[in-house]
Amino acid sequence: MDLAGLSVVHVKRSQSGVGHHEPETPGNDAQYETFARSNHGISDEQDLVTTVFSYIDELDGDVLVGYNGIDFNMDFLAKRCAHFDLAPSPPALQTSGQHINLFTDRKAACGAGEKWPSLEDCLDSYGYPVPKTT
Repeated sequence: MDLAGLSVVHVKRSQSGVGHHEPETPGNDAQYETFARSNHGISDEQDLVTTVFSYIDELDGDVLVGYNGIDFNMDFLAKRCAHFDLAPSPPALQTSGQHINLFTDRKAACGAGEKWPSLEDCLDSYGYPVPKTT
């Protein structure tokens, strides 16, 4: 998949983070913003999800890239939003179909019953640096 010339928004579940990099810049140049109840003046789960969705929209990227983001992250968040008094709208990139799930190709490449590779394993297999997560 060629993302050249696209402004890319990344969702990084392991750190509740959202990254962004401009067209023609490598993904490892992405600037990540993390979201937690302890920062951004976030008061509760609904506020956290609303803040993240708004941030993704404000980045105005061309495509949203995640690792199992469609089948896990966004599905999980939609289920959590069902419990909110006023559920936020999902990011425009999610609803427009401009969401790329890197996990889909990796999952298809694995045989039945085999352990699926981690995000770190996938990055390494493509020759990308593996960032330290805490």
